[in-house]
Amino acid sequence: PEPHFSELLAKLYSTLGEGAAGNWTNTSCRLNPASGYMDGSCSAASDLTERLLMEWGGGLTVAWDRMPPAAIAELIALHAWYRTIEDSVPALVAKNQASIFRAVRAVLAAGQPGTTVFAGHDTQLNALAAGLDLTWTPSPFPV
Repeated sequence: PEPHFSELLAKLYSTLGEGAAGNWTNTSCRLNPASGYMDGSCSAASDLTERLLMEWGGGLTVAWDRMPPAAIAELIALHAWYRTIEDSVPALVAKNQASIFRAVRAVLAAGQPGTTVFAGHDTQLNALAAGLDLTWTPSPFPV
């Protein structure tokens, strides 16, 4: 994992507190062969930090008022790391994101003038970045 993964995981867990799942941070990250996705604490941390970001973005109380909104920018690195792993591995991208590549290739192959807009999510952005060897800096937003 990225260098500060364990530290950020502990910070997230201590902020949210122990719930019905107990200490979910002890669950190792592993590839689920049935789904092709990563399971375990890395998946839970990704989902939780994304939810915190959406709470903040929606003007809602973040983490039951246990976390200042500024802390989200630091913790979102857990989500970014997971999405990078999940959506940048060529074998997974080929299986899960082939449709965006087909669509982009078809537009480019047509060679028509004008602009084509594609709608997607960070899943598609990560896949295109991996497949086309692209990078960008989305400042001031965390990656």
